[in-house]
Amino acid sequence: TTFPLVFLSSSVTMPPHYDLENEDRQTELYSSGWKTNHSAFKDRYLCNTKECPRGDMCITIEQRPGGESEDQATVWDCARTCSAWFASDAFAPGFWQGKRVLELGAGTGLCGLAVAKLGADVTLTELPELLPVLKKNVLLNELGDKCSVRALPWGEHTTPQVQEWFKEAPYDVVIAVECAYAVGVQDLLVRTMAAASGPQTLVVLGHEHRWKDVDAWLYDEIGKAFESVAIPRCQHPPQYRSESISIFSLTLKTNSSEEGNHGGCEDEQELEQQRMGPRDPFA
Repeated sequence: TTFPLVFLSSSVTMPPHYDLENEDRQTELYSSGWKTNHSAFKDRYLCNTKECPRGDMCITIEQRPGGESEDQATVWDCARTCSAWFASDAFAPGFWQGKRVLELGAGTGLCGLAVAKLGADVTLTELPELLPVLKKNVLLNELGDKCSVRALPWGEHTTPQVQEWFKEAPYDVVIAVECAYAVGVQDLLVRTMAAASGPQTLVVLGHEHRWKDVDAWLYDEIGKAFESVAIPRCQHPPQYRSESISIFSLTLKTNSSEEGNHGGCEDEQELEQQRMGPRDPFA
């Protein structure tokens, strides 16, 4: 299903008459899209969006192109799917409250901001040149008390500058959405994910399938450090469900167990066992 997309603001910066407290004005200036990854450049980037992971939760996102990292400064479809899943009843009530969450390759920050609104304490990380976008979006959503923004190029978690704050690891939850976009740097991503995780850490990997070589890496490289479980698409939020998008639940390997898969959703008892809340060690 393709949902209509109408961009009502063409400016990267806030319009002068923008009023954060005026919900009607926000609705006039902001709109959300779905399956827009192939839109024109100005429609992809030169627009602020209002993303709603669920009906009672909306997040204001500024998108901003930035040189070689321009692709990280827009909201990708997989982030919409994952943020809506985080806010769904796939998780036990109160699951996110007080969780220490690390988001890798946060981009605009949509997923991390969503779980922060649900009560998590979130560290949003990106390349140094993307930090202004993240900081702006934290401010726009008044989540400064729940979110911190840090520079973390993958593989540099052992540097003294990063170790000043990375010593908080292992985190309760590690999020990596739309990070498996190229083969060349993914071993660094996996090392950083593993360093941030402990045996009880829930790692969530959101991935949109585009290239066979990247997908082949995804299953091989991740399998070196993590056991993986594919969340069946029948559990993905219906409004953001796509055959090209997958969500994986990962746990740090303690032995050589084979990767698992949830399977189908026909059996109600099996479906209940697949819900993230009851399986979580912190629930």
